[in-house]
Amino acid sequence: MTQTVGPEGHALPENPDGADAMPPLARALLKLGDDLDAAHTKMQAEMEAMAEALRVAVLKCEPKQLIGFHWGQLLMGQMVRADEQGQEAGEPKESSRAALDDIMFALEYVHAVLSSHKDADYGKSVESDDVHAVLNLATELRKHALMYCLVAARRMPEGLLGPETGTMAMQAMTSWVTIRGHRYQALEAEFFEFVFEPHDDALRAAYGIGAKEVSAGIQAAVDATRFGHMKAAEALFAEMHAAYELAEKEGIELKEAIARLYGEGQERQVTARSAVEDLFFGGICNVTKSSGLPPDLLADLAYVPGEEKEFFAEGALRGTPLRRMPGRVKPLVTLNDGYYTCDANFLRDSTYRALQWGLQRRLSDYRQEWLNRQTALTEGAFMRIFSKQLAGAEVLTSVYYPDPDTGNWVENDVLILQNDVLLQLEVKAGVMPMHSPEVFFERHVRTIQELVLKAHQQCERFLRYAASAPEVPVYQLVGGSHVEVRRLRLGDYRVVLPIGLTVEAFTPFSSMSKRLPEVRSILGKHPFVSMSIDDLFVLTRFLPTTGELTHYLSVRQGVAGVHEAVIFDELDHLGSYVTKNRADQFYAEQLAAGATWLLEADACAPIDEYFADPDWATKPPPAQKFPATLQSFLKANDANRGPRFLDADATVRDLDANAREQMALQIDKLRPALERHPYRWFSLVGEEPLLVWLQRTGFADFAEVHKAKAEAAAVAVQAKRCKVLVVYVKQDGTFDGGWTQYVPAPAETDNRYGQRVLEAAPMTAGAVELTPGAARRLKGHGR
Repeated sequence: MTQTVGPEGHALPENPDGADAMPPLARALLKLGDDLDAAHTKMQAEMEAMAEALRVAVLKCEPKQLIGFHWGQLLMGQMVRADEQGQEAGEPKESSRAALDDIMFALEYVHAVLSSHKDADYGKSVESDDVHAVLNLATELRKHALMYCLVAARRMPEGLLGPETGTMAMQAMTSWVTIRGHRYQALEAEFFEFVFEPHDDALRAAYGIGAKEVSAGIQAAVDATRFGHMKAAEALFAEMHAAYELAEKEGIELKEAIARLYGEGQERQVTARSAVEDLFFGGICNVTKSSGLPPDLLADLAYVPGEEKEFFAEGALRGTPLRRMPGRVKPLVTLNDGYYTCDANFLRDSTYRALQWGLQRRLSDYRQEWLNRQTALTEGAFMRIFSKQLAGAEVLTSVYYPDPDTGNWVENDVLILQNDVLLQLEVKAGVMPMHSPEVFFERHVRTIQELVLKAHQQCERFLRYAASAPEVPVYQLVGGSHVEVRRLRLGDYRVVLPIGLTVEAFTPFSSMSKRLPEVRSILGKHPFVSMSIDDLFVLTRFLPTTGELTHYLSVRQGVAGVHEAVIFDELDHLGSYVTKNRADQFYAEQLAAGATWLLEADACAPIDEYFADPDWATKPPPAQKFPATLQSFLKANDANRGPRFLDADATVRDLDANAREQMALQIDKLRPALERHPYRWFSLVGEEPLLVWLQRTGFADFAEVHKAKAEAAAVAVQAKRCKVLVVYVKQDGTFDGGWTQYVPAPAETDNRYGQRVLEAAPMTAGAVELTPGAARRLKGHGR
């Protein structure tokens, strides 16, 4: 859903994770009146009282029973969501998203209480009313905390980030309360093996296992929470079925059959007991059982009961979600029979840093070594993860050049040169702050300055140097001296992408940073893009070819240049691209129609649904649709990789579904004629006309002919230029790649102009008229 806000009023944004609770929160905020200080004081006191009531309620219950109850509620809620998604379009639905978020929040709070109190304080109650009370109180606390965030953000002084401070603070605070887990659980092993690979020897020295085993154990623990209920139910059903069969076969009572099968010490008894624990007593959260990881490693990931001192310490916001939840520090808590994760999202959010600290405690002098190895990993991450898509690219790391302002030597991390696309990366190994943005907002601001603004400044500095002359030298440091390694012509590149890359996603700052005055388009035409390494593992699955990746990044950059479009994170960008294609043009058109800003809510839905499928790994991910003819051309173009092959690829991808069908139809219509003629052509009419030139492979290019046709096509629609897409066709009718070029329309004073006017009339009659929306999409990226 895209929310547009018109010029006549300013609406409060919805909850960034899509929960249905935000509209009533916004309405409640309006009732608070103008005295924000009084409202803030009152709401803080109420929130602290609610947090205390929830703490007492958690301590009343038996921990594993409480964890098991919430996971059971989560399972039922997911089943409801599946039923809702199966309803016909337009049929009334009662969204369960908010209820699922409430359950996850309650689990986070259970972890906080168990981590902050000794096990002697844990309760014994298994009463239904008591465990339900925890969920009810957590739900109310979460809603109240969200409204408190809105008030606190409106009180934030503008000095930190200028006029955007309140908006940034609101996004940061509401995200702090609602968002947990920055990756898809199915990809945990892949991510952790990648980031821990440089530390394989250290992991073996500290824990006796390497990066591959650690990542596999984390994946197993996460999978236990994803599929544990189903496996336990299947196991229990199988055991009960065996008991029924025995009773029928022996002609005995079911009770006697069960006694025979599950006598004391029998293996079946152990299996049945384990299944019951998994179903009802949080057994799926027992990481000791599910992960196979060594005790020392799990201990470094777990709180000893009562170890956490900060969350319930006396002071403002005691025990509220606006303090740092312990799960952000360590993902596990120690219970009597093992280490438990109340919420497997903690494993995603906290394991990386918890093991970093664990290694530094167990191995002397490893702190600096960790940083050195992690820096090397991050600088090579983009190329490694996209090794297939960027095969053949020229890659330069640690590129030196003279600062255009001071003349001093400065460094750029990574340059990737692929055909007519230049990717410039500045890599930051830092991570998002772990303290509440309400209490420590200045720390969050410093994170923005370090991870976003500094990367932007470095990208801008390099591109200003690259644009300072038609051709500039770049250097690398060899034996203490700066040695020229190549010359760079910025004008050779149709797309220039300055990217700031971090290890972990730090939404909402990465998406909101474009609203800061410092983060302007570099050189007035190259918007800056902030991305994270963990998101790249998703992108590489959805964008498997060079053309798909570079086209997505171009659209992504275009959206980064639309300051009023609020797209929450990288997965929302990807979902919007899959469903809208030229999302940058879509948002720009919405704003041109009168909106003052747009909020793209739940754009990541197709991505979420894909990974929610248990069989996702064997199914193709959702993707844009292309006619078979264009699919064949794109494949051949990628294989052939001629000059400006990426521009030819992007020319096709820029088209909407209607234009793609029209192009494919005309190509199929004209391709047989190439048996008799060396070339055929047609044009698509949009803001800029597109001349599609089909030519038999092996013939000398008819450059002057198609140039004349392109000039006439531009004159026909009074455009400044016409784009030519040359498509080569082999003798057997299959494609052999292609290329593109722009042909300017002749000036009226040019002696060719009159001839082109005469040629324009029949060209107009034979051109393929596109719908207005499709016509706008003909305006592509770059020059």
